[in-house]
Amino acid sequence: MKKATSEVSEVLERLIGERLGLCNRLSKLRQFYYTPIYAALSATERDLMQQQESAMQSYADVLGRRIAFLQGKR
Repeated sequence: MKKATSEVSEVLERLIGERLGLCNRLSKLRQFYYTPIYAALSATERDLMQQQESAMQSYADVLGRRIAFLQGKR
């Protein structure tokens, strides 16, 4: 049982790190929305970036749920 707990801890650490990195990138993307560079992009490119933001947020949410699930198993 100790090995399984150790494996869960390793997976949990990786998931937490992955979510943290993703949330940092998501924050930077959202900050980019307020720059002149973003304002100069075509409507299509702005729309694609907003779709990317939505996908990143969904991914972060799933990682958060996986983390919460694994934390409940320890």
